[in-house]
Amino acid sequence: MTTEGNAEQARNLVTRLRPHFIFSEAPWDPTSLDCDEVPTILRAMWSEASEWHLLAEDHYDVFGFNLWSPVDLPEKTTKIFGDEECRQEWLQDHSDLPSCAAPGWLCCMALSDYDYLLVCLDANSKQFGHVHHIVNNCDEENYCSTVGELFVHVANFVEIAKAQKEAGVTSSRDVQDGLVGINGALRRVRASIIDTVLNMEEEDDDDDDDD
Repeated sequence: MTTEGNAEQARNLVTRLRPHFIFSEAPWDPTSLDCDEVPTILRAMWSEASEWHLLAEDHYDVFGFNLWSPVDLPEKTTKIFGDEECRQEWLQDHSDLPSCAAPGWLCCMALSDYDYLLVCLDANSKQFGHVHHIVNNCDEENYCSTVGELFVHVANFVEIAKAQKEAGVTSSRDVQDGLVGINGALRRVRASIIDTVLNMEEEDDDDDDDD
């Protein structure tokens, strides 16, 4: 899938993802995001539901894998850096990338309360559709992938995790599938998804034991 994506590919990918996620909001209102263009896969997912969560509860919008509602994303993005002054400091400290603290980047995904994924939504930028992973309590920022590529990986990681769960695997350390050829940021996404799915299994088992 290209950076901009293909509408049919995006719909097929949404179909793959849908069974594995919880939707907590109605579909996206196109007027709620102030930008000229949105990558095809994000438009397809937000048209299905404004929020996507891997966990059914206790995700707090950050734990597991979460796609946020497009509402108020500029404010949420600045908040993950601390405030506007902190965002400018981050931009200066990571000017070699170029940094996702620059204008036109929005945070719309989270893996934990310090792991966030930001997407460039500036259609005039060469980085349009690129995703960066930041760890905001360690001042780390790295390129992840394009947003279309990211959600292909997310679908793969969830399917790998569910298959390992059915096979009785209980530790993410025992899961090797999906590691070849991915960078550190994608490895962090993979680890979060697999750990979340395997922990779901442990919770289900605990419930069965209580019965």
